[in-house]
Amino acid sequence: MSQTDDLFELVRGLSSTEKRYITQYCSAFRDDAIYLKLFEDLCQESDYDESLFREKHGDKPYIQRFSAVKNQLKNRILEALKELSRKERGIEYQVMEMIGKADILVTREFRDEALQLLEKADKLATTYELFEYRVTILKKQRDLIINSRAGHSGIIEEKYATLSSVIGQLGIRQQYLELKDKFYLLARKSAVHVDPKMIGQLEEWIHHPLLQAETEPQDFDAKNYFFAAHVLFHQLTGDLMNSWAWQRKAVDHWMKHPEIRKDRPGLFCNLLNNYLQVTNELDLDDDFLKYLDILRAIKASKHESLNLQLNILINELHFQIRTGNWMGALRSRDEFDGIDDAHLPQSRHFAFNFLLSCLGFILDDFDEAKRRMESIKRLRAFESRKDLHFFAYMMGIFISHETDGEFDKELRAVKRQIGKKNEIWKWQSILMELFSKLLSASPHDQKNLYAEALAHLREVQQNSFEQSSAGFWLALKWLESKAHQIPLRDWIGKRE
Repeated sequence: MSQTDDLFELVRGLSSTEKRYITQYCSAFRDDAIYLKLFEDLCQESDYDESLFREKHGDKPYIQRFSAVKNQLKNRILEALKELSRKERGIEYQVMEMIGKADILVTREFRDEALQLLEKADKLATTYELFEYRVTILKKQRDLIINSRAGHSGIIEEKYATLSSVIGQLGIRQQYLELKDKFYLLARKSAVHVDPKMIGQLEEWIHHPLLQAETEPQDFDAKNYFFAAHVLFHQLTGDLMNSWAWQRKAVDHWMKHPEIRKDRPGLFCNLLNNYLQVTNELDLDDDFLKYLDILRAIKASKHESLNLQLNILINELHFQIRTGNWMGALRSRDEFDGIDDAHLPQSRHFAFNFLLSCLGFILDDFDEAKRRMESIKRLRAFESRKDLHFFAYMMGIFISHETDGEFDKELRAVKRQIGKKNEIWKWQSILMELFSKLLSASPHDQKNLYAEALAHLREVQQNSFEQSSAGFWLALKWLESKAHQIPLRDWIGKRE
């Protein structure tokens, strides 16, 4: 891809929030008017051909030195995105900035002020389990105390003890992350290509210290990673119920420590949010509603935040769609659409539009399903998510199948863009095979094809990574409705 294409793809992948910020950022520089004009013109293009673009905008000042202006615009965009990322990422950058400011204070001999700032940074790093930053902070505090005029020997000993504890926590977390990476890599590989070594590797990893029940740690944070390791292990083996049970243990562990929940509300909310997602998938409605109420109670307290509000809304929307509460789902949709896009993180933007695309398809509002899908395609994350690519094509095939029955074009696109690379899930291969057969099948044969594909899909459902990939739930429900010859919106939420 040429540099020109790189620039256009960079601009095309920007969200509306990012575009507004880039415009504001560039406006702060006097010499950026020419670059800003190029940026605005590129934003209006849906497709790009450099020769046609130059011809169309031949009277613009930037055309005279096009290459130089493009380079400068690209640099400005990257600078603006870096600044926006710094603001959005929040906590890590706040801690880093506090450490940096403390260093400046030390060079100016404001040591007491530096210690106070490092204390604030340590509290923030503790709240969000940023152990690497805590090690740096504690070392700096120790150095400052040792070199201070007053001895502070007791404080020094306290810092040494804390540093030792943090290093221990960091070591446990590194073990967990190593195990997590191994699990995910193996699971992703086994989902696409059957790996005969998988069983042997699992038997080796099952002896990992973090998975040994008889050595269950007593330290609060160590225990968290102990639970998390079991959650991952059972996910990999396809045992969603056991995975959920260990998540429940983790939640109960936090519920027994109200003082820690108070100090780390964000982490507890994230854990509870993940637990609710799995609870939703397993149709454990009573448990879901119970813990959703706990999340709502946190929202009603002083810890309310937009992120928490969005998590609650996503869980409610998912639950409403799964249980067939269409009026509730539409109310959640309207609430989401009322949120200022400038305050909406891309991850939440994706989650909402993904669910709303499914909702539109289920309710036969195919224009809505397409519109939500187009919103997902404009996100940067779309380019790196192969499962999203398939979901986008699958949605096109579903809609064509339900309207005019002509989906040959979309099917060829899937095979051309994705199928050749053999990077799709097993359930996606099952759907591709089904659609290929449906093209020439008689109405009488179609029901048997649906039933056959459904049986294969339920076998694949045992792999939790397959089950949690984008679009699996909708494909399963669609096949069930076809096999039972019941409209999809009537089938959803039906209890057999």
